[in-house]
Amino acid sequence: LTPTFYTHSFDMTTEFVSDTLDKFMAVSVPSLTSTPVIGLDGTSYEVGLGSGFSWSCFHWWQKPPSEWQSLGIVFQDTLQELEKAIAVKSQADAV
Repeated sequence: LTPTFYTHSFDMTTEFVSDTLDKFMAVSVPSLTSTPVIGLDGTSYEVGLGSGFSWSCFHWWQKPPSEWQSLGIVFQDTLQELEKAIAVKSQADAV
């Protein structure tokens, strides 16, 4: 079984990018969690952030561990905003 990846291209404002990075930078979560995860089918999510040689990457299946709840909220809010931008772009391309 091969995973499915979706890609989209669209313009973003500098303000959106800056605000989004500020929200992620305000999140403080442990690097490891004790929440066990077991599953066979579902969606994996990953967010990687950094600058230069310093970066972090968080990966989870279906929903983030409870210890990463604040990260999950910022991630979902960002995902919703990006999905709106994709929808707007798709509508504009259809015209």
